[in-house]
Amino acid sequence: MKTSRKLYGTVWFLLMIVMIAQLTGGCTRTEEAIVMNKNENIAYSADPVNNILSGHFEGIAVLGGEPLWLYLDIADEQNIFLSIPLSSLERLPVTVTRRGKNSLEVSLFLGMQELRLRLESRDTGWKGTLLAGSESAEIDFYPGRYSRELMARQNLGRTGEAVTVQTRYGEIHGTLLLPDGNPPFSTVLLIAGSGPTDRDGNSELVVGRSDMLKMTAEFFQEQGYAAVRYDKLGVAESRTGADFEPQTYTFDDAIGDAEMLLQFIRDDQRLLLEGVAGHSEGSLIAIALGAGHDDIAWIISLAGNGDPIDVQLVKQLTRQDPALGEIMKNEMERVARGEMPEYTHPVTASLLKRENIAYIRSWMRYNPLEIVKTLEKPMLAVWGTSDERIICEDSLVTAEDLPDVQFAAVSGMGHLLKHTDSRPDLLKRSYSDPTLALDPELLEILKGFLESL
Repeated sequence: MKTSRKLYGTVWFLLMIVMIAQLTGGCTRTEEAIVMNKNENIAYSADPVNNILSGHFEGIAVLGGEPLWLYLDIADEQNIFLSIPLSSLERLPVTVTRRGKNSLEVSLFLGMQELRLRLESRDTGWKGTLLAGSESAEIDFYPGRYSRELMARQNLGRTGEAVTVQTRYGEIHGTLLLPDGNPPFSTVLLIAGSGPTDRDGNSELVVGRSDMLKMTAEFFQEQGYAAVRYDKLGVAESRTGADFEPQTYTFDDAIGDAEMLLQFIRDDQRLLLEGVAGHSEGSLIAIALGAGHDDIAWIISLAGNGDPIDVQLVKQLTRQDPALGEIMKNEMERVARGEMPEYTHPVTASLLKRENIAYIRSWMRYNPLEIVKTLEKPMLAVWGTSDERIICEDSLVTAEDLPDVQFAAVSGMGHLLKHTDSRPDLLKRSYSDPTLALDPELLEILKGFLESL
């Protein structure tokens, strides 16, 4: 397994470098992709001459003992692209090295590592073997958004009442959990973090489930609160409208989506709006909502960033590579001036996708710490010392002279609110294993904050 572990390690390292690409995701699915996959089962076609199945296909390869999504896009036998979404490696052109009847062999390089795919068409999809050096992994590619279909099947047992609200760009779907007792119930709105993250805290980029937001909602329910959580626009059940243009969607629109959920809570006679809690990017949305609405009594920031997004992106890349950080600094200055990035480096290009520039430009106008300083209501900011994305100097816990804010650093807690103690095995489990519970110290801190209100 030495070679495959090396390959998976390469992909995981790329993830650690460009995981912040998820931070730049407003609406994470373009309308082109959604239209192509309106019927998830027929997002392909057959070439009657060459017997080539074209379209979008998704499958899971197990590398180094870890499952990984791979996407295959086939326009024709000369235009084939491979994506590794976990690492923000999208539509990498491959070279066709062999062509047979109903079969293809393609190749591409990730750094010094060659990846080869041997593919045979089977009914509506492709059966393949992924080769890395002398190691191999079997993979079945299914047509359409198989990753989304798989998540939907896993969510069939979800408990709670369905929530639906109409926004400017589409329909938002969520879940309401009610506690025992008689209404009206004090209610909290939970806001997911960055990237294609659903109401339960699970990313479409990851094979497996974290369920961290589902667990958080259940915690509030146990404390006697009603909890509303929702799929971000373009994720899971929250689909965009037919006329949606992703390049027009902004961070302000994301806040507007959350405000529609607030209005849902206000309109339900069983519910009494009380607080908002946001994770990661959702922390800033929660803070902005708390600053703008008097009927929000308190705010909870979970693994929230204390810097504007442009500052944070530069800091995170500089820690990896000072030269790369300087490139990002120049790119962000161009974005701030209303210009487009120059796209001189593949990493910065992956972080600053053209369809997300309006979102990023809007986002960078929000300074979390400056907004917090204006609050006149209780707030709790929690961060974990083993957070793999945000180090101590990035987080809100370093703020001073804010009497209404409680700060808590949870020893050993990772970014997804689970105890990882910086161990690689627990870090991976925190993204893909729903049996790994929320950090117990976090729950005690949350309980203490609620009891102090």
